[in-house]
Amino acid sequence: CLNLVLNRVKSVSDVTEEILHEDPSLINSAIFYSISSTQPGLRGIELGNALIKRCVLQLQAEHPELEKFSSLSPIPDFRKWLMEELHSSSTSIISSEIRSWFHSLFSTSTWHLDETVLDEIRPILMRLCAYYLTQVKHSKTGYARDPVANFHLRNGAVVWRLNWLADRSERGWKQSLSMMVNYRYYSFDRIDRNSIDYIDKQKIQI
Repeated sequence: CLNLVLNRVKSVSDVTEEILHEDPSLINSAIFYSISSTQPGLRGIELGNALIKRCVLQLQAEHPELEKFSSLSPIPDFRKWLMEELHSSSTSIISSEIRSWFHSLFSTSTWHLDETVLDEIRPILMRLCAYYLTQVKHSKTGYARDPVANFHLRNGAVVWRLNWLADRSERGWKQSLSMMVNYRYYSFDRIDRNSIDYIDKQKIQI
């Protein structure tokens, strides 16, 4: 399943190049950048599923050509999890060689400004992030550890694609080492089925 997610990897430069040469007649997708309730009184009430479905219906009514709906989402706890793994004496996910290299890199404040280093570290971080999103779960609940992943998976999405260097802000580097992820929403019946499988069986769809 990691390879499936990794095969869909895009960088911001890839996407930008595609947009610049996009044929408007071929546009069939919509991206949700931020999904949240702005009403304080609704805090804590799970309205994500209904909100997403309503948005899809409204967008389809206004733009019948739209067929695919995805989010562009942060991965807020990835770097925190990675640091825990780097300092764990029992981890088998990261080799000692890579661990030593990461410790050396992350001890500086400018490593992410070196394009050569970014090219070298990209496949390693992408694979670790795919593992984190699809395999790392809370020990008590069995749900995805990442809070944003948990939100979208509970609402019936699938983990679709990682985006390298999608958020190069200071916050993006601190949270996810620049990566963002697309969660894709399919037909309503599949959304409902995915949601039930995740909530009842903790099954993460990709």
